[in-house]
Amino acid sequence: MISAAEFNSQLSEQWRNPGDILSVLLIVGADVISSALNQFGGHTFRPIAFSFGWVAYAYTFLLKTAGRLKLEPDPDFPHILVNCRNGYIVENGSWLLGRMVKHFDLWMPAATREKVRELIEHRLATEKERAARLGESSPVQSTQAGLAVTIFEPPSRLAQGLPSRDRVYWTGIATVILQLGVAAIPWGLFATRRDTKKSFALTEGNGSQHVIIIIGNGRGLDLQDLASNVTIDQGHYLSLALAFGMVLLWTALLITTSGMKSHTWYLLAVGGIGMLQNIYVAGARRKPDAYGLRLDFLECLGQVKVMDTLYELEEKYPYAGDSLLPVFFPGQLREVEIRKWEELKRTAQQRFQDWQTRRTDQKIAKAGV
Repeated sequence: MISAAEFNSQLSEQWRNPGDILSVLLIVGADVISSALNQFGGHTFRPIAFSFGWVAYAYTFLLKTAGRLKLEPDPDFPHILVNCRNGYIVENGSWLLGRMVKHFDLWMPAATREKVRELIEHRLATEKERAARLGESSPVQSTQAGLAVTIFEPPSRLAQGLPSRDRVYWTGIATVILQLGVAAIPWGLFATRRDTKKSFALTEGNGSQHVIIIIGNGRGLDLQDLASNVTIDQGHYLSLALAFGMVLLWTALLITTSGMKSHTWYLLAVGGIGMLQNIYVAGARRKPDAYGLRLDFLECLGQVKVMDTLYELEEKYPYAGDSLLPVFFPGQLREVEIRKWEELKRTAQQRFQDWQTRRTDQKIAKAGV
């Protein structure tokens, strides 16, 4: 049985110069590194700090490269992409688009927040009036009402696919510098077509509060390529060689560090700082311009009844409301709704041509100013 003095001595030695630190440094896995790298998609240099999670990622990268599998992680938020011209629906394919929808509350325009507040207040007032008329108890205010459709378009003055550098990016630079300081103490390309004229809608699906529509004006990215995980298969054997080399180097580093008996606190500090930065980057909330998707807000449409919102959307943006109809109303429509949509579909082509003419006139007028 170990004596108290011997136990205290071992404990003191462990905290003075920790052993078996790899069990701590390998907590972060390949999934965290993969998500962190995807946060900087489109950047030539991706400031992801050093951590031993890169060892696991190196083997995952080799596996995916050898099998020609997609490198982007699976989406962590369910969403669908709808082509607003033909109604084609792509489900839950892009990690980047999922993050955009998930964090819409971060970059939501003020007009959209105001529209949602109005819808909720209108619904509450209607429910209170109904409750008073029927002698029921007063209803509790809900957090959702109707449907809000926020319209964006790519700006004409900024190129798409070129990410901005936000706080998350510069945190990576600062972390790498800090790691180098601690270590010294002891001694993108988007695989998508550009300049598209396609319009797209992003939403969580039936029952959601928001729809994000990005109007195609010949300046944006083809989001259908992103959602469908279209990849550019160039330099496969070069990528495979680099992946194999990365596995060898990271494994050599792991073997080297596992034998260290002194100055382990510094290695633990460097690896720990990198782990924290990797976790922060992987889960950070970012705006679309940080991913290279630059958008200008146009307007927000919304009604307490979802069907009324789709009517309004279809009248202002032909084919957009019709493309979302099967998403929010997958079942049988009422007779009055069927007649309304038949009328809208009958006039859609002419309304679409008129809408394109108005947009062209607006661009000419804007350019003349």
